Amino acid sequence: MTYTSVEVRPQQAHVRGTSVAVEIELDVTSRMPHVPPHVTVTAQCDGQHDNGDAFWMNLSRAQPGDHKVDTIELFGVRSLDEAPARCDLTLSLSKGATQPARYCYEHGATRAGRCS
Repeated sequence: MTYTSVEVRPQQAHVRGTSVAVEIELDVTSRMPHVPPHVTVTAQCDGQHDNGDAFWMNLSRAQPGDHKVDTIELFGVRSLDEAPARCDLTLSLSKGATQPARYCYEHGATRAGRCS
């Protein structure tokens, strides 16, 4: 799998406060099994931590060349008081087939790599 885009968007949480939507686009590079891996997203935003799973069963039997998109909400239950200024994200494949990918959300934009 290759991540083609990772975007972080602060949004109004369902209960109160602010949550974070993480949209992930990826290209499948090898045939996925019937019970596929999923992507675990771990975020540290302004000192608070949360994690969630993306592509839960969405990659079942995916073929090389398939393009997939999923969005997960973090901090939906334990919301942030305001939109985060900075988030460090780590994306890990559940079956460990690839190295974790790191992304940084800062100044309203998401980029590959750790926040400095």
